[in-house]
Amino acid sequence: MGAVAIALPLGLTTAIYLGEIAPPSLREILKPIIEVLAGIP
Repeated sequence: MGAVAIALPLGLTTAIYLGEIAPPSLREILKPIIEVLAGIP
């Protein structure tokens, strides 16, 4: 439960930032990194 308590707010905050606030240039840099991390179980 401790890991979820840390990961959930961090993940949601990151997603909202990248989707709504971050400039497109930053999104283009971080998108491939996030996609690679999503493929790792």
